[in-house]
Amino acid sequence: SKVRHSHNYSAIEEFKRYFDIGVFHATEKWIRKTFGGAGGEGKKFLYSEFKYLLKNQPSMIPQSMMNNMFKIIGYKLGQNYSKLPLSLVKKCSIHKRFWKEKNNSNN
Repeated sequence: SKVRHSHNYSAIEEFKRYFDIGVFHATEKWIRKTFGGAGGEGKKFLYSEFKYLLKNQPSMIPQSMMNNMFKIIGYKLGQNYSKLPLSLVKKCSIHKRFWKEKNNSNN
């Protein structure tokens, strides 16, 4: 059988998704300790995506670069979410309800 996994996220949606992944990795440190960081695999993915686009769809390279830049920035900010004001964190996250519930549990 063949499985196709695809999302058509905008650059902002990519940012928010990866912000939340960064928050998750920051709060669940055991994951990175057990399985390592995403840096090496991320670089491999970026390289393979660029290589594919260069060969098959070179006009998509600028969009791909922008989306990947937003992913990286979102992830890094998410890893440092505890240093940011909650109002900004809520704007950066794709899961607003999580922060509302987290805020209520801290009161």
